[in-house]
Amino acid sequence: MAYGDLCMFGYINISSFFNESSNKFNYKELEDAVRVLTQILDDCIEIHLESSFRYNDIIRKKRRIAIGVCGFADLLETLNISYGGEDSINIL
Repeated sequence: MAYGDLCMFGYINISSFFNESSNKFNYKELEDAVRVLTQILDDCIEIHLESSFRYNDIIRKKRRIAIGVCGFADLLETLNISYGGEDSINIL
């Protein structure tokens, strides 16, 4: 990252998109959550640009965001799948 660069980061808990009663993963809801989080992170960049004058050209041009995931181990536990096993590799 260049000096003065900015990256907004958020994460999504993927275990919350698994419906235990239907035993299915809701990919549509995950897609929607990624879209909403992307917009929120971009809005955070806009807020930063309005409140700061340093390095705004770099930040405006790059608009770096990152979305991580958590809850994978919880999802595997719910499905009774071993972490690192072959079933866990092909789950999503």
